[in-house]
Amino acid sequence: MNNNLNCFSLSSNFRFSDKMNNRTFDKSPSAVLKRNVQQIKEQTQKLQNNAKEAVRRLPVVLTEPQLKRLKVHKYASEGTTLVDPIMQVFWKWLVEFCPLWVAPNLLTIVGLTLNIGTAVLLMIETNGANEQVFDLEKEKCRRNVFGFSVRVGFIFLLLSVCLFINHLMLSMVNKHVERILNRH
Repeated sequence: MNNNLNCFSLSSNFRFSDKMNNRTFDKSPSAVLKRNVQQIKEQTQKLQNNAKEAVRRLPVVLTEPQLKRLKVHKYASEGTTLVDPIMQVFWKWLVEFCPLWVAPNLLTIVGLTLNIGTAVLLMIETNGANEQVFDLEKEKCRRNVFGFSVRVGFIFLLLSVCLFINHLMLSMVNKHVERILNRH
């Protein structure tokens, strides 16, 4: 038992006294709960004040007119490449195969996952990016197809396919959102 606490009981009331601070606390469950809630409120208030102070100390990044302009800004993607009109038709056709229950963020996550997966595969193949993927001395010993070993050629092909699928997924997101909104 702690030397600073003097515990005693009076019938159904449980109290203990703290000799250091000359306070007496009720140990009943409701009193303990009230003290805990009060402590949480105090800590929350302290954190809010600290956060407000931290935000106040941040440098001003945007001025008030810039913030007003940002609030009225509307994003509009416009294509400027020569193949963009063809790709727009392709993306609109491709998004028709995407079920309406699929969240647009899922398309982004699928593309990102493919890119991360191929990057990890490339890291494994290059021993943690410490080696070259295409080393001429090593390649002489392997069976070559079009100047690359089969394994290196497969990795390059997989990287390019996954990058293309990622580009497709990201391009389909806005069209899928429009399709979902127009359904309702």
